Amino acid sequence: MLKKSILFCIINCIFCILNAQNVEFFGYINDMPSGIWLNQPTSTFYWQNILHNRMNFGWQINKNFRFDASARTRLLTGSSQMLDANQINADKGVVDMSWNVFGGENAILNMSLDRLNFTFEKNKISLTLGRQRINWGQNFVWNPNDIFNTYSFFDFDYPERAGCDALRAIYYHSAVSSSEFAVSLSHKNEITAAAMHRWNWKNFDFQVIGGVINAGGTKFSQNNYADSVSYLPADLVIGGAWSGDIKGISCRGEFSYFHSLEKHSDWEAKNTFTASVGLDYTFSNSLFLQTEALYNTINDENVLLGNGIIGIYSQPLSAKNLSFAKWNIFTQATYPFSPRLNGSVSSIYYPDRKGGYAGFSIDYSLIQNLNLALFMQTFYISLNPKPLECFLGFVRLKYSF
Repeated sequence: MLKKSILFCIINCIFCILNAQNVEFFGYINDMPSGIWLNQPTSTFYWQNILHNRMNFGWQINKNFRFDASARTRLLTGSSQMLDANQINADKGVVDMSWNVFGGENAILNMSLDRLNFTFEKNKISLTLGRQRINWGQNFVWNPNDIFNTYSFFDFDYPERAGCDALRAIYYHSAVSSSEFAVSLSHKNEITAAAMHRWNWKNFDFQVIGGVINAGGTKFSQNNYADSVSYLPADLVIGGAWSGDIKGISCRGEFSYFHSLEKHSDWEAKNTFTASVGLDYTFSNSLFLQTEALYNTINDENVLLGNGIIGIYSQPLSAKNLSFAKWNIFTQATYPFSPRLNGSVSSIYYPDRKGGYAGFSIDYSLIQNLNLALFMQTFYISLNPKPLECFLGFVRLKYSF
């Protein structure tokens, strides 16, 4: 009843907004069939189709106040092994704004709100309250500074990324310098609170962060494997990042150190360090090359053993656990063959896992606002007693409005 009441209020607010001035409304609808072959535990083929509609609303109420809301609705059909109702309906916010309208063995209809916030801006101050994305990372694939909203590079069909329920305050010292503070609360009543200061020096942008993540909240039962895999211990975190240009080459880097605030008799929390660096360059013919490397002291093979390819897609669990491998090396090349056709190839090498990832995508503009794309991904990870091999293929037809 509470969920229905909240949804009813939200819908009424949206209709009121649509009748107002200074309103933005845009989004897309796409259909994406896919096939997945993997060899864990046996050679298996799965299929899935996702019909996905996204709507974004923005209302500039006056010069100081703004309201934003974004929702996505997905109809997922396919093999029952690919349709985990709990995973699809997972909402980690303090307010559950995700609903499985119906769910069966081969079909689930899910509706969710991943943005719902008010922003107040005046002079040099900006305050945002509600579900929002707080993006402090600088790199493309791995972001140790993204302690509020971590995402997986492999989940290419969710470019907006998940949000968190938070209060964010920013003070702009100048056009190139700012200080901000954010605090968020999760569905387990875990608090993440941190501050960041950003400045510019000799054409480079720098930032430092510090705070606490996942403090308090509901602890897990060691007897429950699923809870222990998703459990995030409380940590103090300090870190920093930089980005700039050296003779046309863009370079970025970021790092974070996590000092554990918890110890358990059955499970020992660890102090960890994670860092990533990246370079990219655009040639005169528009060929775009980029590379990135990650060092991650936590690398959890249990995620792969327990969930296989789903474990890879569910990574990263947090900014302190960005990969199941300690060392990760990423490369990608993107080239516009014509104004309507773009292609890219990418790879990740896991030296300590003796494995890697390879990806390919091509995107063609059929007509204005209508694109057809093909994506292919393959993984090989050395595991005992049997390596993990997987191939994924996707075809997406997307209309933007």
